Amino acid sequence: MSEHDNLIKQYERQAEELEQLLAVLSAECVSWRPAVDRWSLTEIAGHLADAELLASVRIRRILTQDRPQLFGYQQELWATRLTYQRRRIATVAQRFALLRRENAELLAEQTRADIWQQTGAHDEYGVLTLQHLIQDYVSHTAKHLLQMRAVAEAYRRQSN
Repeated sequence: MSEHDNLIKQYERQAEELEQLLAVLSAECVSWRPAVDRWSLTEIAGHLADAELLASVRIRRILTQDRPQLFGYQQELWATRLTYQRRRIATVAQRFALLRRENAELLAEQTRADIWQQTGAHDEYGVLTLQHLIQDYVSHTAKHLLQMRAVAEAYRRQSN
């Protein structure tokens, strides 16, 4: 299995990790905020789903355009104005999982040897290769999955 195959598998596996994590949690747990200025599990999942929505666009632009512009976003503003806290956790998780799996499938189908070195120009982070972009999404999601486990554990502790 190649380095890229491993990266794609890791990227895709995170959809299942999120689904498994949320499957065992109560409605109270997913909507609970550990502090006024901290996100609930629903808000974190909303953030991941919207990040994956942007990943879908960024991946497709890198695959089809010569060094396309990639734009950042204000995550706190999105969370507030898109009312992440009021979203249905099941819908948000399904959107993340669907997009993540479809993106992984698209990446796995790429046959050009140089595709992973294709670049996009991010307005905040500079030039990114497709490989770096996917590695960043894997790291970003892993960080938030750990955060979600910590929030769920904090909820369990305060509920007892």
